Amino acid sequence: MVLFVKVLSIAVILYGCLIILRPSILKKLLEDCRKGNRVYYVSGAKVIAGILLMIASRECVVQWFILFIGAVTTLGAGVMFLIKKKAILQYVDWVDSRPVKFTYFMGGASIVLGTLMILAV
Repeated sequence: MVLFVKVLSIAVILYGCLIILRPSILKKLLEDCRKGNRVYYVSGAKVIAGILLMIASRECVVQWFILFIGAVTTLGAGVMFLIKKKAILQYVDWVDSRPVKFTYFMGGASIVLGTLMILAV
């Protein structure tokens, strides 16, 4: 299970680097998110990843941090199933309308989060 946390951490870091180097990628991801029920597919994947993080936290050095990240991920993705799709798409539109500096901030936050997760393993 620790391998899952490491792989997910590396994926989060690579995602952050990609967002910083190519901000247009985030715009394309947000456009894809608007199509059909993809929002719910992504939420389902996040719920599964969060549950796996919570299970894997027992084997990590800094257990509380990985448990916290898993719980927040699961809770956040679970809420997506409870609110209306229109509200979710309004939030997606809001993120899409932010300036490029906000995109850089999101990429940097992803890199920091991924790094902290790797250090917690």
